[in-house]
Amino acid sequence: MSIGIVPIIKHAYLLTLTTVSEDALEHIRRAENLIRNACLIVRLTNDLGTSSVNFLAYLDELERGDVPKSIQCYMHESGATEVEAREYIQKLTLETWKNLNNERQAIDSAGLPHECVINLARMGHFMYTDGDKHGKADMFKPYALSLFVNPILGLP
Repeated sequence: MSIGIVPIIKHAYLLTLTTVSEDALEHIRRAENLIRNACLIVRLTNDLGTSSVNFLAYLDELERGDVPKSIQCYMHESGATEVEAREYIQKLTLETWKNLNNERQAIDSAGLPHECVINLARMGHFMYTDGDKHGKADMFKPYALSLFVNPILGLP
């Protein structure tokens, strides 16, 4: 799972509080499965977006010394082809979304801002669909412009 998302979620929650109480820390503890599922979605979509099918993103990560992706690990463990492994990871991502949504409904809505957790999973899914929008700023630029610049200027 993506290790970077856990501190982001926890810090974002704690920064929204005026004081940190035992109750606030309990909200984080109760939301551990929700957070875990969000982290797993980010990790799996990252792996799909930066694997060898998206060859340039894959080469960028190899140059940075990145570790093997879930796709390569599944191929090694199961003997699956890359296509089969990608399909498996896509199904695993879908199942994780279902788990995240079930967990969201199961825990009370008080406390930890659930939308923050859900939105981080959504962000990860968006950023790594069709490539690596996080690692390649040019891929993300049209989205940032449409969100921040075009609405202000009234451009289509």
